[in-house]
Amino acid sequence: MTDIPSHVSAFSTDALPEKDRYAAFVEDHARKLYRIDVRRHDASPFYSRLRMTQLGPNRCMEVEYSAASYGRTPGLTLDGNDDFMIPVSVELPFTSSRLDLKVGVGQGILIDLSNSGFLANTTGGKAQMFWMPRKTVMQLVPCAEDKAREGIVCDSIEMKLLSAYINAVLTVPDASPAMLQMAGNHMLDLVVLALGATGETAQDAGSRGLKAARGLSLRQSVIQRLHDPGLSLTDIAKSNGLSERHVQRLFEDIGTSFSGYLLDRRLEFAHRLLLNPLHRNRRITDIALDAGFGDLSHFNRSFRKRYDETPSDVRARLRGE
Repeated sequence: MTDIPSHVSAFSTDALPEKDRYAAFVEDHARKLYRIDVRRHDASPFYSRLRMTQLGPNRCMEVEYSAASYGRTPGLTLDGNDDFMIPVSVELPFTSSRLDLKVGVGQGILIDLSNSGFLANTTGGKAQMFWMPRKTVMQLVPCAEDKAREGIVCDSIEMKLLSAYINAVLTVPDASPAMLQMAGNHMLDLVVLALGATGETAQDAGSRGLKAARGLSLRQSVIQRLHDPGLSLTDIAKSNGLSERHVQRLFEDIGTSFSGYLLDRRLEFAHRLLLNPLHRNRRITDIALDAGFGDLSHFNRSFRKRYDETPSDVRARLRGE
């Protein structure tokens, strides 16, 4: 696993001899660190690759896993951990041994970690997990225990945004403890809404977590399509299922506009390429095109205004000229 941000803990069984992977993961990681047990279905090669980060009192994880059953035994539940956990954005279905339910993409089961039970997967795949303190959830959604017994958190925009938020937190290069705690609070807001919070709780969660997650999703959409010179506000609004005015308001909330945010990210991308020795012999025109600029004059003017030097100046500095 490469490019792991400093705030993320990562582990992969790939670093272990194949014959030792299952036993080492179960004994040294699953049971000791994550307080879960893992039961293999067969003798096929075992693997687990995960990234995790703490978000104040909450935490999230992204994991690739072998076909196996994952859960809590009666013995493990004696540790006093009664947190709630939700598997999010599961690539391939899990089946709950306790509830006879399946968890698919965009769905989740609210799992009460004070109870024993296993989730089984027969093929392996990927998933994200989000943990939160039981006491906090119960204060916000008094019926949460009923939801855990019912087992299912329905496919919803909140779950999709939670998945996107987890991905962003686990890949962003730098994040302070305060930023991580805020992200955890926003994720909790999304879970609270998915669990059916009402009244002021729902209003507060919507104005905080839902709003923040929508804004984050929009910014990720822009970055993913940065290289498209025709990218427009209409495109971004349509792909996110929002009105153009709503999109503009979400960008205004962070002190910019859609066009301003797009221009800033394109300039930053071009600036990084110009400073990268691996691209020192590429034409500046090609770098501008890669950054989504269809007009070279506009690129040069915007670049000089932003960095107080021309792209050629940056290139000459890199070459020591």
